[in-house]
Amino acid sequence: MSLKEISALLNQHFSSYKVDDGTFIKIGNFLSRPEYKFDKKASNGCIMYRVKPKQ
Repeated sequence: MSLKEISALLNQHFSSYKVDDGTFIKIGNFLSRPEYKFDKKASNGCIMYRVKPKQ
C-alpha cells in the first residue's frame, strides 16, 4: 500500500485524523523504523509498504 492508501484507511476509521503532508511524513517515518521491519519497495517514484489491515 502507498502512504496515500494507508492515510485514506486511517481517515475512514478515525474522525480526528488529518490528511496533510506532515501526516504522510510521520507515517513514512513510523513504517521505516527498524524495530517494526515493514517490507517496502520503491515503484514508479512511490514507496509501497507491505501492510495488512486488521479485519
